[in-house]
Amino acid sequence: MDVFDAHAVGARGELAAIVYPRLVLRDPTQHQRARALIARWEARSDQPDWPCPCGEPNPAAFETCWACGRERP
Repeated sequence: MDVFDAHAVGARGELAAIVYPRLVLRDPTQHQRARALIARWEARSDQPDWPCPCGEPNPAAFETCWACGRERP
């Protein structure tokens, strides 16, 4: 299973772009695992932004703080 374009939005800098990650299955037996990953990603977008202990707000989709690099609590 490969994920493409996972960080494509950040590569665009200040330009607004809608680029979603693509999940490509090379092994059909991974279909169930892929659906679980997609469900997890979709659920994350429903969560509110989270504050880092360093004081910076972070979008819900971020796993680490954009300012200091700490992992999401």
